[in-house]
Amino acid sequence: VIMCPANKEIKLERETMQAETLNVQTETLTGRFRNNLMGRESSDGYFFLSNSARSYIPKYQYDGEDLSLLYIYVLSPLAAFLVNNCTPSSVAPNTITLVGLMFMIASYAIMWYYYPSLQPLSEEPSWIFAFHGCAMLIYQTLDNMDGKQARKTGSSSPLGLLFDHGCDAVNTIIGSVGWIIGLGLTLQHDPWECAGLILGPFAMFYIATWEEFYTGKLVLPIINGPNEGVAGGAILSFITCAFGTSFWQSTSFFDNFLSPWMPEFISPLRNADLQVLVAMIGIVNESIDKSRKVTKKYGLRTLVTQLPLWGLIVVCVILDTDMWLRMPRTSLQLLSGLFVESVTQMMLDHISNQAYHVLRRWVLAPLFLMMLIPSSMIGPKTDGMLLIYCTTLWTFLIFKFYMVVHEICCLLDISCFEIKKGKDERKKMA
Repeated sequence: VIMCPANKEIKLERETMQAETLNVQTETLTGRFRNNLMGRESSDGYFFLSNSARSYIPKYQYDGEDLSLLYIYVLSPLAAFLVNNCTPSSVAPNTITLVGLMFMIASYAIMWYYYPSLQPLSEEPSWIFAFHGCAMLIYQTLDNMDGKQARKTGSSSPLGLLFDHGCDAVNTIIGSVGWIIGLGLTLQHDPWECAGLILGPFAMFYIATWEEFYTGKLVLPIINGPNEGVAGGAILSFITCAFGTSFWQSTSFFDNFLSPWMPEFISPLRNADLQVLVAMIGIVNESIDKSRKVTKKYGLRTLVTQLPLWGLIVVCVILDTDMWLRMPRTSLQLLSGLFVESVTQMMLDHISNQAYHVLRRWVLAPLFLMMLIPSSMIGPKTDGMLLIYCTTLWTFLIFKFYMVVHEICCLLDISCFEIKKGKDERKKMA
Protein backbone atom coordinates (compact mmCIF):
# COMPACT_ATOMS: atom_id res chain seq x y z
CA VAL A 1 0.00 0.00 0.00
CA ILE A 2 1.46 3.35 -1.07
CA MET A 3 0.54 6.27 1.22
CA CYS A 4 -0.10 9.63 -0.46
CA PRO A 5 2.15 12.59 0.54
CA ALA A 6 -0.73 14.37 2.32
CA ASN A 7 -1.32 11.36 4.59
CA LYS A 8 2.38 11.07 5.25
CA GLU A 9 2.49 14.71 6.40
CA ILE A 10 -0.54 14.20 8.63
CA LYS A 11 1.02 11.10 10.17
CA LEU A 12 4.35 12.89 10.71
CA GLU A 13 2.59 15.86 12.30
CA ARG A 14 0.62 13.53 14.58
CA GLU A 15 3.81 11.71 15.69
CA THR A 16 5.53 15.07 16.35
CA MET A 17 2.61 16.24 18.51
CA GLN A 18 2.65 12.95 20.42
CA ALA A 19 6.40 13.27 21.03
CA GLU A 20 6.00 16.87 22.25
CA THR A 21 3.15 15.84 24.55
CA LEU A 22 5.29 13.02 25.96
CA ASN A 23 8.20 15.43 26.57
CA VAL A 24 5.92 17.88 28.37
CA GLN A 25 4.51 15.07 30.53
CA THR A 26 8.02 13.82 31.31
CA GLU A 27 9.22 17.31 32.24
CA THR A 28 6.13 17.79 34.41
CA LEU A 29 6.68 14.51 36.23
CA THR A 30 10.39 15.28 36.63
CA GLY A 31 9.55 18.71 37.98
CA ARG A 32 7.01 17.27 40.42
CA PHE A 33 9.53 14.68 41.58
CA ARG A 34 12.16 17.35 42.02
CA ASN A 35 9.84 19.64 43.95
CA ASN A 36 8.58 16.78 46.12
CA LEU A 37 12.19 15.81 46.82
CA MET A 38 13.09 19.39 47.80
CA GLY A 39 9.76 19.91 49.55
CA ARG A 40 9.08 23.10 47.61
CA GLU A 41 6.65 24.52 45.13
CA SER A 42 7.32 24.79 41.40
CA SER A 43 10.42 26.90 40.75
CA ASP A 44 10.40 27.41 36.95
CA GLY A 45 13.73 25.79 36.16
CA TYR A 46 15.44 26.57 39.48
CA PHE A 47 16.38 23.45 41.41
CA PHE A 48 17.33 24.82 44.84
CA LEU A 49 15.51 28.18 44.85
CA SER A 50 11.73 28.16 45.15
CA ASN A 51 9.49 30.91 43.81
CA SER A 52 9.21 32.57 47.21
CA ALA A 53 12.98 32.34 47.72
CA ARG A 54 13.61 33.98 44.39
CA SER A 55 11.28 36.83 45.22
CA TYR A 56 12.93 37.50 48.60
CA ILE A 57 16.66 37.15 47.85
CA PRO A 58 16.94 40.43 45.86
CA LYS A 59 15.41 42.28 48.84
CA TYR A 60 17.76 40.78 51.45
CA GLN A 61 19.94 43.20 53.43
CA TYR A 62 22.78 42.02 55.66
CA ASP A 63 22.85 43.26 59.24
CA GLY A 64 25.84 42.52 61.45
CA GLU A 65 28.00 43.90 64.23
CA ASP A 66 31.46 42.89 65.46
CA LEU A 67 32.19 44.01 69.03
CA SER A 68 35.74 42.64 69.11
CA LEU A 69 38.29 45.29 70.14
CA LEU A 70 40.92 43.47 68.09
CA TYR A 71 38.69 43.82 65.03
CA ILE A 72 37.72 47.45 65.67
CA TYR A 73 41.22 48.80 66.33
CA VAL A 74 43.50 46.45 64.37
CA LEU A 75 41.93 44.05 61.88
CA SER A 76 39.30 46.34 60.37
CA PRO A 77 41.65 49.32 59.82
CA LEU A 78 44.24 46.96 58.28
CA ALA A 79 41.67 45.47 55.90
CA ALA A 80 40.40 48.94 54.96
CA PHE A 81 43.93 50.13 54.20
CA LEU A 82 44.66 47.12 51.99
CA VAL A 83 41.36 47.48 50.11
CA ASN A 84 41.76 51.22 49.53
CA ASN A 85 45.45 51.17 48.62
CA CYS A 86 46.37 47.72 47.34
CA THR A 87 43.26 46.14 45.80
CA PRO A 88 42.11 47.01 42.25
CA SER A 89 38.41 47.71 41.83
CA SER A 90 38.28 44.99 39.17
CA VAL A 91 38.86 42.25 41.77
CA ALA A 92 35.61 40.59 42.84
CA PRO A 93 35.04 40.21 46.62
CA ASN A 94 34.39 36.46 46.24
CA THR A 95 37.79 36.09 44.58
CA ILE A 96 39.41 37.58 47.68
CA THR A 97 37.50 35.13 49.88
CA LEU A 98 38.48 32.16 47.71
CA VAL A 99 42.17 33.10 47.67
CA GLY A 100 42.17 33.12 51.46
CA LEU A 101 40.54 29.70 51.57
CA MET A 102 43.14 28.36 49.10
CA PHE A 103 45.91 29.26 51.57
CA MET A 104 44.13 27.30 54.30
CA ILE A 105 43.50 24.31 52.02
CA ALA A 106 47.19 24.30 51.06
CA SER A 107 48.16 24.30 54.74
CA TYR A 108 45.63 21.52 55.41
CA ALA A 109 47.09 19.38 52.61
CA ILE A 110 50.65 19.88 53.89
CA MET A 111 49.64 18.86 57.41
CA TRP A 112 47.89 15.73 56.17
CA TYR A 113 50.99 14.84 54.14
CA TYR A 114 53.25 14.97 57.21
CA TYR A 115 50.63 13.81 59.74
CA PRO A 116 48.34 11.36 57.86
CA SER A 117 47.11 9.70 61.07
CA LEU A 118 47.51 12.70 63.41
CA GLN A 119 50.37 10.96 65.18
CA PRO A 120 53.32 13.09 66.42
CA LEU A 121 56.63 12.80 64.59
CA SER A 122 60.06 12.27 66.12
CA GLU A 123 61.45 15.05 63.94
CA GLU A 124 58.88 17.79 63.43
CA PRO A 125 59.16 19.95 60.30
CA SER A 126 58.75 23.28 62.07
CA TRP A 127 58.21 25.24 58.84
CA ILE A 128 54.73 23.78 58.34
CA PHE A 129 53.58 25.45 61.57
CA ALA A 130 54.99 28.77 60.42
CA PHE A 131 53.15 28.34 57.11
CA HIS A 132 49.92 27.42 58.89
CA GLY A 133 50.16 30.47 61.16
CA CYS A 134 50.75 32.74 58.17
CA ALA A 135 47.89 31.08 56.26
CA MET A 136 45.51 31.75 59.16
CA LEU A 137 46.46 35.42 59.32
CA ILE A 138 46.17 35.77 55.53
CA TYR A 139 42.77 34.09 55.58
CA GLN A 140 41.58 36.33 58.42
CA THR A 141 42.78 39.48 56.66
CA LEU A 142 41.27 38.55 53.30
CA ASP A 143 38.03 37.52 55.03
CA ASN A 144 37.81 41.04 56.47
CA MET A 145 38.71 42.61 53.13
CA ASP A 146 36.01 40.97 51.00
CA GLY A 147 33.12 42.88 52.57
CA LYS A 148 34.96 46.19 52.33
CA GLN A 149 35.83 45.46 48.70
CA ALA A 150 32.15 44.73 48.02
CA ARG A 151 31.12 48.08 49.48
CA LYS A 152 33.92 49.86 47.62
CA THR A 153 32.86 48.42 44.25
CA GLY A 154 29.11 48.50 44.95
CA SER A 155 28.90 44.74 44.44
CA SER A 156 27.43 43.68 47.80
CA SER A 157 24.91 40.86 47.40
CA PRO A 158 23.35 37.94 49.29
CA LEU A 159 25.60 35.67 47.22
CA GLY A 160 28.67 37.30 48.76
CA LEU A 161 27.35 36.63 52.25
CA LEU A 162 26.52 33.01 51.42
CA PHE A 163 29.87 32.44 49.69
CA ASP A 164 31.81 33.96 52.60
CA HIS A 165 29.80 31.91 55.08
CA GLY A 166 30.39 28.71 53.12
CA CYS A 167 34.15 29.29 52.99
CA ASP A 168 34.20 29.96 56.74
CA ALA A 169 32.31 26.70 57.32
CA VAL A 170 34.79 24.71 55.20
CA ASN A 171 37.68 26.38 57.02
CA THR A 172 36.39 25.32 60.45
CA ILE A 173 37.82 21.78 60.28
CA ILE A 174 41.13 23.11 58.93
CA GLY A 175 41.56 25.32 61.96
CA SER A 176 40.68 22.44 64.29
CA VAL A 177 43.23 20.11 62.71
CA GLY A 178 45.85 22.86 62.98
CA TRP A 179 45.17 23.15 66.71
CA ILE A 180 45.30 19.38 67.26
CA ILE A 181 48.60 18.92 65.43
CA GLY A 182 50.12 22.11 66.83
CA LEU A 183 49.36 21.06 70.42
CA GLY A 184 50.77 17.57 69.83
CA LEU A 185 47.45 15.86 70.61
CA THR A 186 46.41 12.45 69.26
CA LEU A 187 43.01 10.85 68.77
CA GLN A 188 44.17 7.75 70.62
CA HIS A 189 45.60 9.34 73.78
CA ASP A 190 43.65 12.62 73.88
CA PRO A 191 40.17 11.72 72.56
CA TRP A 192 38.22 14.27 74.60
CA GLU A 193 40.59 17.13 73.87
CA CYS A 194 40.41 16.33 70.14
CA ALA A 195 36.63 16.00 70.28
CA GLY A 196 36.38 19.41 71.94
CA LEU A 197 38.61 21.08 69.35
CA ILE A 198 36.66 19.51 66.46
CA LEU A 199 33.06 19.66 67.67
CA GLY A 200 33.37 22.86 69.73
CA PRO A 201 34.01 25.17 66.75
CA PHE A 202 31.24 23.34 64.87
CA ALA A 203 28.82 24.14 67.69
CA MET A 204 29.87 27.79 68.01
CA PHE A 205 29.62 28.38 64.25
CA TYR A 206 26.27 26.60 63.95
CA ILE A 207 24.71 28.48 66.87
CA ALA A 208 25.96 31.83 65.56
CA THR A 209 24.28 31.04 62.23
CA TRP A 210 21.20 29.80 64.08
CA GLU A 211 20.98 33.08 66.00
CA GLU A 212 21.26 35.09 62.76
CA PHE A 213 18.57 32.89 61.19
CA TYR A 214 16.04 33.93 63.86
CA THR A 215 17.14 37.48 64.73
CA GLY A 216 18.21 38.58 61.25
CA LYS A 217 21.44 40.00 62.67
CA LEU A 218 24.90 38.50 63.23
CA VAL A 219 26.45 39.81 66.45
CA LEU A 220 30.01 38.76 67.28
CA PRO A 221 30.85 39.29 70.99
CA ILE A 222 33.86 41.16 72.33
CA ILE A 223 35.90 37.93 72.20
CA ASN A 224 34.98 35.63 69.32
CA GLY A 225 36.28 32.90 67.04
CA PRO A 226 36.79 34.79 63.75
CA ASN A 227 39.01 37.38 65.44
CA GLU A 228 40.62 36.32 68.71
CA GLY A 229 40.19 32.61 67.93
CA VAL A 230 41.97 32.75 64.57
CA ALA A 231 44.66 35.09 65.89
CA GLY A 232 45.17 32.76 68.87
CA GLY A 233 45.48 29.77 66.54
CA ALA A 234 48.11 31.60 64.51
CA ILE A 235 50.10 32.48 67.64
CA LEU A 236 49.84 28.85 68.77
CA SER A 237 51.30 27.72 65.43
CA PHE A 238 54.19 30.20 65.69
CA ILE A 239 54.98 29.01 69.24
CA THR A 240 55.00 25.40 68.03
CA CYS A 241 57.29 26.41 65.18
CA ALA A 242 59.73 27.97 67.65
CA PHE A 243 59.61 25.47 70.55
CA GLY A 244 58.02 22.31 69.12
CA THR A 245 54.97 20.40 70.35
CA SER A 246 56.95 19.38 73.46
CA PHE A 247 56.25 22.88 74.85
CA TRP A 248 52.52 22.14 74.88
CA GLN A 249 53.04 18.70 76.42
CA SER A 250 54.90 20.18 79.39
CA THR A 251 53.26 21.56 82.55
CA SER A 252 55.38 24.71 82.76
CA PHE A 253 52.49 27.19 82.87
CA PHE A 254 50.63 25.21 85.53
CA ASP A 255 53.78 24.74 87.65
CA ASN A 256 54.87 28.37 87.48
CA PHE A 257 51.55 30.20 87.71
CA LEU A 258 48.64 27.99 88.78
CA SER A 259 49.96 25.38 91.21
CA PRO A 260 50.17 27.78 94.22
CA TRP A 261 46.43 28.44 93.84
CA MET A 262 45.30 24.88 93.23
CA PRO A 263 44.36 22.16 95.75
CA GLU A 264 46.90 19.34 96.05
CA PHE A 265 44.52 16.69 94.69
CA ILE A 266 44.46 18.36 91.24
CA SER A 267 47.06 16.83 88.95
CA PRO A 268 49.25 19.22 86.94
CA LEU A 269 47.68 20.14 83.63
CA ARG A 270 49.65 20.28 80.42
CA ASN A 271 49.89 23.55 78.54
CA ALA A 272 47.84 21.87 75.80
CA ASP A 273 45.09 20.97 78.29
CA LEU A 274 44.92 24.57 79.49
CA GLN A 275 44.61 25.82 75.91
CA VAL A 276 41.74 23.42 75.21
CA LEU A 277 40.08 24.32 78.53
CA VAL A 278 40.18 28.06 77.81
CA ALA A 279 38.85 27.50 74.27
CA MET A 280 36.00 25.30 75.50
CA ILE A 281 35.00 27.77 78.22
CA GLY A 282 34.72 30.48 75.56
CA ILE A 283 32.76 28.24 73.19
CA VAL A 284 30.32 27.01 75.84
CA ASN A 285 29.79 30.52 77.24
CA GLU A 286 29.06 32.04 73.81
CA SER A 287 26.82 29.14 72.74
CA ILE A 288 24.74 29.26 75.94
CA ASP A 289 24.45 33.06 75.82
CA LYS A 290 23.22 33.08 72.20
CA SER A 291 20.81 30.19 72.82
CA ARG A 292 19.40 31.91 75.90
CA LYS A 293 18.77 35.17 74.04
CA VAL A 294 17.05 33.52 71.09
CA THR A 295 14.84 31.18 73.15
CA LYS A 296 13.87 34.04 75.46
CA LYS A 297 12.58 36.09 72.53
CA TYR A 298 11.33 33.43 70.11
CA GLY A 299 10.49 30.49 72.39
CA LEU A 300 11.89 27.06 73.14
CA ARG A 301 10.60 25.70 69.83
CA THR A 302 13.60 27.35 68.16
CA LEU A 303 15.83 24.70 69.75
CA VAL A 304 14.35 22.14 67.35
CA THR A 305 16.49 23.60 64.57
CA GLN A 306 19.60 22.82 66.64
CA LEU A 307 18.88 19.08 66.42
CA PRO A 308 21.16 18.44 63.39
CA LEU A 309 24.10 19.86 65.37
CA TRP A 310 23.46 17.94 68.57
CA GLY A 311 22.57 14.77 66.67
CA LEU A 312 25.93 14.96 64.88
CA ILE A 313 27.78 15.52 68.16
CA VAL A 314 26.01 12.69 70.01
CA VAL A 315 26.56 10.17 67.21
CA CYS A 316 30.25 11.08 66.98
CA VAL A 317 30.71 10.53 70.69
CA ILE A 318 28.90 7.17 70.97
CA LEU A 319 30.07 5.58 67.71
CA ASP A 320 32.88 3.04 67.82
CA THR A 321 36.11 4.95 68.49
CA ASP A 322 38.25 2.46 66.61
CA MET A 323 36.57 3.53 63.38
CA TRP A 324 37.79 7.11 63.85
CA LEU A 325 41.29 5.86 64.71
CA ARG A 326 41.54 3.63 61.63
CA MET A 327 40.43 6.34 59.20
CA PRO A 328 41.02 9.73 60.86
CA ARG A 329 41.33 11.66 57.61
CA THR A 330 38.13 10.24 56.10
CA SER A 331 36.26 10.62 59.39
CA LEU A 332 37.16 14.28 59.85
CA GLN A 333 36.30 15.13 56.26
CA LEU A 334 32.98 13.32 56.63
CA LEU A 335 32.12 15.26 59.80
CA SER A 336 33.15 18.47 58.08
CA GLY A 337 30.91 17.73 55.09
CA LEU A 338 27.89 17.00 57.28
CA PHE A 339 28.45 20.19 59.25
CA VAL A 340 28.98 22.31 56.13
CA GLU A 341 25.78 21.01 54.50
CA SER A 342 23.63 21.77 57.54
CA VAL A 343 25.02 25.21 58.30
CA THR A 344 25.14 26.49 54.70
CA GLN A 345 21.56 25.35 54.13
CA MET A 346 20.51 27.32 57.18
CA MET A 347 22.24 30.41 55.79
CA LEU A 348 20.61 29.88 52.39
CA ASP A 349 17.22 29.62 54.09
CA HIS A 350 18.03 32.80 56.02
CA ILE A 351 18.84 34.94 52.98
CA SER A 352 15.83 33.54 51.11
CA ASN A 353 13.38 33.76 54.06
CA GLN A 354 12.58 30.04 53.99
CA ALA A 355 11.86 27.63 56.83
CA TYR A 356 14.76 25.45 57.95
CA HIS A 357 13.52 21.86 57.82
CA VAL A 358 15.37 19.55 60.18
CA LEU A 359 13.97 16.37 58.62
CA ARG A 360 15.35 17.33 55.21
CA ARG A 361 18.92 17.00 56.42
CA TRP A 362 18.90 13.56 54.82
CA VAL A 363 22.69 13.51 54.44
CA LEU A 364 22.86 12.74 58.17
CA ALA A 365 20.73 9.61 57.81
CA PRO A 366 23.57 7.15 56.98
CA LEU A 367 25.50 8.31 60.04
CA PHE A 368 22.51 7.60 62.29
CA LEU A 369 21.99 4.23 60.60
CA MET A 370 25.57 3.29 61.47
CA MET A 371 24.51 3.38 65.12
CA LEU A 372 22.32 0.34 64.41
CA ILE A 373 25.29 -1.76 63.28
CA PRO A 374 26.48 -4.00 66.14
CA SER A 375 29.96 -3.07 67.35
CA SER A 376 31.12 -6.62 66.63
CA MET A 377 30.42 -6.06 62.92
CA ILE A 378 32.26 -2.73 62.73
CA GLY A 379 35.80 -3.21 61.50
CA PRO A 380 38.07 -2.80 58.51
CA LYS A 381 35.34 -4.32 56.29
CA THR A 382 32.93 -1.50 57.07
CA ASP A 383 35.55 1.22 56.55
CA GLY A 384 34.81 1.15 52.84
CA MET A 385 31.25 2.25 53.61
CA LEU A 386 32.63 5.27 55.43
CA LEU A 387 34.81 6.18 52.46
CA ILE A 388 31.88 5.83 50.03
CA TYR A 389 29.70 7.92 52.35
CA CYS A 390 32.32 10.68 52.55
CA THR A 391 33.02 10.71 48.81
CA THR A 392 29.33 10.75 47.88
CA LEU A 393 28.62 13.51 50.38
CA TRP A 394 31.31 15.85 49.07
CA THR A 395 30.35 15.10 45.47
CA PHE A 396 26.80 16.15 46.30
CA LEU A 397 28.01 19.25 48.15
CA ILE A 398 30.15 20.39 45.21
CA PHE A 399 27.16 19.95 42.89
CA LYS A 400 24.87 21.77 45.32
CA PHE A 401 27.28 24.67 45.85
CA TYR A 402 27.77 25.08 42.12
CA MET A 403 24.03 25.02 41.40
CA VAL A 404 23.11 27.42 44.21
CA VAL A 405 25.80 29.92 43.16
CA HIS A 406 24.71 29.59 39.52
CA GLU A 407 21.03 30.09 40.35
CA ILE A 408 21.65 33.15 42.53
CA CYS A 409 23.91 34.63 39.84
CA CYS A 410 21.15 34.14 37.26
CA LEU A 411 18.54 35.58 39.61
CA LEU A 412 20.53 38.72 40.47
CA ASP A 413 22.26 39.03 37.08
CA ILE A 414 25.72 39.01 38.65
CA SER A 415 28.89 36.96 38.34
CA CYS A 416 30.48 35.14 41.26
CA PHE A 417 34.10 35.98 40.42
CA GLU A 418 33.66 39.03 38.23
CA ILE A 419 32.26 42.49 38.84
CA LYS A 420 29.69 43.15 36.13
CA LYS A 421 29.59 46.68 34.83
CA GLY A 422 26.28 48.55 34.94
CA LYS A 423 24.32 49.47 31.83
CA ASP A 424 25.58 53.06 31.89
CA GLU A 425 29.21 51.92 32.07
CA ARG A 426 28.71 49.45 29.21
CA LYS A 427 27.21 52.24 27.06
CA LYS A 428 30.20 54.47 27.74
CA MET A 429 32.62 51.68 26.78
CA ALA A 430 30.63 51.05 23.60
